[in-house]
Amino acid sequence: MEPHSRDLRFRSASRHDVALDASLTLRAPDTERIRFSRTAISPDGSWPGTLVDVSGGGLGIICELYVPVWAHVHVHIGWPGRDDGTRFEADCLSRRVQMIDRRPAYLLGLQYDEMNEDQRDALERFMTLVDEAAA
Repeated sequence: MEPHSRDLRFRSASRHDVALDASLTLRAPDTERIRFSRTAISPDGSWPGTLVDVSGGGLGIICELYVPVWAHVHVHIGWPGRDDGTRFEADCLSRRVQMIDRRPAYLLGLQYDEMNEDQRDALERFMTLVDEAAA
C-alpha cells in the first residue's frame, strides 16, 4: 500500500530550540467564541507562556492554558536584556495541543497565519538573534 502525501509528516523548516518569555492573546474570530476564566488571564486578555521552539513554519510554546486546535492567537516575544524594542510578534493558528505535565502544562504547536513581507523579515532577524545567542 502506497502512503498518501497527506499521511507523510515532516518538518520543512529548520527549528531552533529556545527558552524565552512569550505573551499570547486570542484574536478574531475567537475572541468571542473562546472564553477563559478571569483568573486564568490578565486584565488585558493575555496569558504567559514560554517559547521553546521557533522555525520558519511556526512556534512551539508551553503555557498553562488549554488552547483549542485551530484557535487564532497573537504571540508577542521579547528579547531579554535588550532595551531597543527587539521583539517578534505574529498571528498564529493553533495546530497541535499536547498536555505535557499534570500541573497542567500544554505544548502548543502554532503555525504562522498570513505573514506579510515585513513580518517575514522580522522573523528572519529574530531567528538570527537566536542563532547568535546559541553560538
